[in-house]
Amino acid sequence: MKRVALLPAREAVDITALEKQLLGLKGAPVIVVANAGTVNTVDFDAVPAIVELRTRYSFWLHIDAAFGGFAALTEEHGRLVSLLDQADSICIDCHKWLNVPYDSAVQFTRRRDLQVRVFQNYASHLGVPHGVPDIVHLTPEDSRRLRALATWFALAAYGTEGHRDIFSAILKLHADWASM
Repeated sequence: MKRVALLPAREAVDITALEKQLLGLKGAPVIVVANAGTVNTVDFDAVPAIVELRTRYSFWLHIDAAFGGFAALTEEHGRLVSLLDQADSICIDCHKWLNVPYDSAVQFTRRRDLQVRVFQNYASHLGVPHGVPDIVHLTPEDSRRLRALATWFALAAYGTEGHRDIFSAILKLHADWASM
């Protein structure tokens, strides 16, 4: 694991430093983890610039949108995650904005086949992966409660508009607090 230099007084990666590290790897396999809203300062990496680097370097792009993924709900901040769909994998923590239990999160990947290979449970009573979704072969957990239910209820109760209003109000409070 290699740390990449950050921009001065920010939690966002320095794109020039990232490119130097990618160049130094000479095509070796690499995963680049970009942040879409850091926990401490809600800083965003320049995802468009990182996506552009993929035209010259081969790497898996994972975007940690745990905190900032919901920026997509607002016109004002949606640009910060405008290329989220270019990632190979994404994670978003629902508990940060949806007021659901702490361990509620979602992840998306372009390579379900790899996900199954990593997490496939070889217990004979479970059989081989089949169907959609075949959840027992997609995560490291076999026995768990239905976390998705609280998230579904929150999404159904507030919808896109309600969550956009909540997100906008929190951002306004944050901006007001930061200007004090």
